[in-house]
Amino acid sequence: MSLTVAEILGLAGLEEMTLRAGACNLQRNVRWPYVAENEGLRQWVMGGELVFVTGINHPRDEANLLRLVHEGDASGIAGLVILTGDAFIQRIPDSVIALCEEYGLVLIEQPYLLKMVIVTHLIGTALVQMGQTKRSRHD
Repeated sequence: MSLTVAEILGLAGLEEMTLRAGACNLQRNVRWPYVAENEGLRQWVMGGELVFVTGINHPRDEANLLRLVHEGDASGIAGLVILTGDAFIQRIPDSVIALCEEYGLVLIEQPYLLKMVIVTHLIGTALVQMGQTKRSRHD
């Protein structure tokens, strides 16, 4: 049960999300959304996650965001979504965009005002519907 990053970006309601890097890998499969609230990713992901970084519960400076890119790429995540706005992460540093592009890691910018509950609901619902469609084809 998975969707591609491109399919997720095409979901109604997610039009405000902007691709910033990694267009060459939009066909990566997303198993599930994961909201990262720890310093690193390595011990928390299994591969195939679309990882969301809010900056709410852990400070995200440029060095930490670069670490997340390194660890995410090494762990096989499908992509990285960084929420930006006035409160926590104001902008994605150019170095983070450049490293994602170098690795081919999909990087998406999400406005902080686009609520995570809406985004994860839309993605989770689409993943479940995809799984049900696949099962019904096999019945």
